[in-house]
Amino acid sequence: MLNLPHHRQVRIYARLGVELGCTMLAAWVGKAAYETTAVYAAQQAILKTAHQALQGRDHGSWP
Repeated sequence: MLNLPHHRQVRIYARLGVELGCTMLAAWVGKAAYETTAVYAAQQAILKTAHQALQGRDHGSWP
């Protein structure tokens, strides 16, 4: 969520009346990282393919 350490986010949420723990936030981050691994891999494949397709071409022309 925020670009803050988990313990600070826990305090922010506590002030808003939401009870969370550092462990829960860490679990959410880990789950999000795991779930987006396939998206990251697909993006890497697209970029690699595009890079390979553009190698050797002069910059003035497009396929």
